[in-house]
Amino acid sequence: MGALDNMFRTKPLAVIHAEEKKEELPRELGLWDLIAIGIGGTVGSGVFATTGDIISGAAGGGAGPAAFISWTLAGLS
Repeated sequence: MGALDNMFRTKPLAVIHAEEKKEELPRELGLWDLIAIGIGGTVGSGVFATTGDIISGAAGGGAGPAAFISWTLAGLS
């Protein structure tokens, strides 16, 4: 098969109908799932919000390039 044939390849209709009939898992989120998503979003946004403060020195003095170096070393370890 050439590249052009692969671009315009289609599924047979019988395969499409067979895939529609497959049983799927129910989509639902429980209380603990929602709590975990909320905590993860809060922690994740806090990481990005405080990064600028650490580098600029809003907390006193400022870390400057040392912050970047420490995050790089932590990421590599």
